[in-house]
Amino acid sequence: MNLFQGLNMNPIGFLRTAATIATRKMSRSLLRGIRVVELAGLAPVPHCGMVLADFGASVILIDKQEDGMVEQRLHRGKSMEKVDLKTPDGLERVKGLCRESDVLLDPYRPGVLEKMGLDPIKLMEVHLTLFHTILLCIILFLLIYKIHKKILIFLRTYETKDGKWMSVGALEPKFNAKLFEDVYSDPAGVAQELETIFKSKTREEWVRIFEGQNACVTPVLDIEEAGLFNHNAQRGSFVKEDNKWIPQPAPKFYSKEDFEKLMKSKL
Repeated sequence: MNLFQGLNMNPIGFLRTAATIATRKMSRSLLRGIRVVELAGLAPVPHCGMVLADFGASVILIDKQEDGMVEQRLHRGKSMEKVDLKTPDGLERVKGLCRESDVLLDPYRPGVLEKMGLDPIKLMEVHLTLFHTILLCIILFLLIYKIHKKILIFLRTYETKDGKWMSVGALEPKFNAKLFEDVYSDPAGVAQELETIFKSKTREEWVRIFEGQNACVTPVLDIEEAGLFNHNAQRGSFVKEDNKWIPQPAPKFYSKEDFEKLMKSKL
């Protein structure tokens, strides 16, 4: 019995698994030594904290309760501390952590931290290297939508007949010229027409229609489909843990030696 038979794995599968493990180890060393304080909040902040942890940063998640509001899969790689920010002791604890950290991830609206007694400016005056970031993605999206709502007709998702979705990313004129001829004269009408058209067929039917076309239209996959998608499987972009697909650190970083091995393997 050879090595691969003993592992119940074919050679290509073995190499992919080994590459995934090696890449994961390398990724988790890139930010080693960076300390992050994450205040519990909605998706953008915990996702950012997870990515930093994936690349080796030491992330402390501060929440007022142990189960918290953050989805469990976004806890990956973090330590967690239960702190009541409404108490003087809790505030002092977080201030102390910030004085020892490099990054403060803030999930709140502008001005909220100041009212709580955690003024980022004052924290940075004490600890000059502290980086404060506030992740108000929805506000940014709304501003972009207000300014560029015509353009976003080319850059959005459309529901299909079977309740699934197709993503349109035809931002450049060479991709949208034919599809959106009336977009500047009647953007609302074009959007409504596209919604109706996409709902006339299933997602799979649209996939077949756009296959091989230079139209920047692609299916939206759920997490199970994304984990099984051939491109992601080839790259080891997801691993299954506790029967759930978990995204791996991205982008992947390779050393010179890794590139040489990849070139020789012809994967």
